[in-house]
Amino acid sequence: MRAVEEDGPRTARSDPETSGMYPRSGDGWLDFSAPGTRAIVHAALTAALADIDAACRHLGITYWLHAGSLLGAVRHGGPIPWDDDADLVMPPDDLQAFIAHAPALLGLKYSIETPAEDPFIVPDAKVYLAGTHTFSKDAELRRILPTANDGLFVDIFVMAPVSGCRLTRRLEGQLAQLVHVRPWAARLGRYSSTSLSYRLKLKAASHLPRACTSVIVYWLNKRSRRHPNEFFSTGRFGRNWQRVYHRDTIFPLGSRSFGTLMLPTPRDSDSYLCTLFGSDFHIPPPPGRRGGHISALKMEGRSDIA
Repeated sequence: MRAVEEDGPRTARSDPETSGMYPRSGDGWLDFSAPGTRAIVHAALTAALADIDAACRHLGITYWLHAGSLLGAVRHGGPIPWDDDADLVMPPDDLQAFIAHAPALLGLKYSIETPAEDPFIVPDAKVYLAGTHTFSKDAELRRILPTANDGLFVDIFVMAPVSGCRLTRRLEGQLAQLVHVRPWAARLGRYSSTSLSYRLKLKAASHLPRACTSVIVYWLNKRSRRHPNEFFSTGRFGRNWQRVYHRDTIFPLGSRSFGTLMLPTPRDSDSYLCTLFGSDFHIPPPPGRRGGHISALKMEGRSDIA
């Protein structure tokens, strides 16, 4: 979407013929392309990261910035100007402790959801900002995956130990992907932007018997306990096996400025980001490729950030 030269947010258009980019009702919706709306989103996400950081420090939980949030910290000193979410990563035991104990500290301003509560969640956990509502840019994806029309969120991924052998890592990672996508594979297989190879994988996952899934999870659990903490990949059982991080790239953790905050980051953030995005990660993409998840935002009862 083309950025609008305005000082403040404007109400999103409500024309239902605009390729599904905007909600049908314009009441209270703010266009994300307006700089003022982006400022509201970034303030809300920064406040959420501050609250999550305080909870993690209180609970002794290890976490660090990941993906777009780490890229924003390194390249922009804060959120990527066109980004609309935040990304964190935690070791498996720390994520379980966060899910179990953080809600009491975060209070009613947030809700934590996992694939156990919502099978359409892609990361290992999401922290939703209560009182916020977003409208996905992708009309087709909104129809296929119900969670595409939820509020602002912070994605949390597991950083799991994986095998040092590429072939073993690939086998375990692909099995982990089958288990992960199984709940929504049939729906996502109808998505027109899905490649043929991924569509075939989704079809296989959708026909995976529940008993077979249980056996795979049992085997992956058994295997994961044997892996030394030397190589890591994101996702449960290292399902994103193509991107592997050595322990020395991550630990001991450092810290970087993220707006007004100082947040944990990998020891070698440049190598980490090179693994994620390639060696040219310092160069911002052209305007046409600066995509995000949402086209519009609504805030209800959140005067603290609006």
